[in-house]
Amino acid sequence: GTIDEANGRFTEALAVDSASGEAVAGLALVRLREKQPQAALELIERAASVLDDATAAGLRADALAALGRMEESDRVRREAPKPQSALAFFVVATREMTIAHNLPNDEEKATAFLHATETLRRAVLASSRARRVYHFELAHAAGHAPKEAKHWEIVDGIEANWPDLPGAVLVAGSTLAAVDPAAAIPRLERALKDDPKSKRALSHLANALLDMNRKDEAEVLYARQVEFDPKDVGPLANLGRLRFEKGDVSGALAWFERAEAAAPGNLHALIGKGIALTHLGRQDEAIDYLS
Repeated sequence: GTIDEANGRFTEALAVDSASGEAVAGLALVRLREKQPQAALELIERAASVLDDATAAGLRADALAALGRMEESDRVRREAPKPQSALAFFVVATREMTIAHNLPNDEEKATAFLHATETLRRAVLASSRARRVYHFELAHAAGHAPKEAKHWEIVDGIEANWPDLPGAVLVAGSTLAAVDPAAAIPRLERALKDDPKSKRALSHLANALLDMNRKDEAEVLYARQVEFDPKDVGPLANLGRLRFEKGDVSGALAWFERAEAAAPGNLHALIGKGIALTHLGRQDEAIDYLS
């Protein structure tokens, strides 16, 4: 998610080893993320000799699709050899992850992320050495996937390879948050201690605490999230929900109003505000939000 840093790291890697297929593929993915598909396509064509055929074809198809050249993209993808290398599987998975993130239906999204998890698992297994990016993206996909993704197996791999890496602690905790909140909490607490301003650690820890019915602690963390990002609708709506559960309907309404202001049209904000208004006897206003 830090494109400038990724660009710099891949450029440095390429300076060290001009025949690094991983560095070339990484730079191509950066160009695609930067909405520069023509630059990505030119890079792939210039450096095709350091990429295996499946990786080159996958990147070329993605660049062509981003340029709107769909017939060419479909042809390249159709004629591409099946991926065998870790890098080729990873390139396929990046496309699957992008598609999954953009699916509107939760059930379809979960299925798509489960499929991406399997592709990334093959990248991990095909790699000649443990690559953090493969393991971490595998964890990322599993975090959005149902329990069939075998979250603990993924976390075991990360903790075995990088037991003391702060980023690994955060990834492990985030991956377990939805399936084993009790195990996630100590990991996320450690991650938050390493980086007290980590939005990801705050969010997952607050949600895990809420799942364990530790509502007062969760409320404190949601409030910290709001301090760091007043426009983040998630913690605003959760604070409204917690206030409502404690019987503070006026306080809940205030949080839901802030959530609505931060994200007009947000379903959680609108429903929360409507229910709060109903309990305050303001039915006519509530109908506008609930209809």
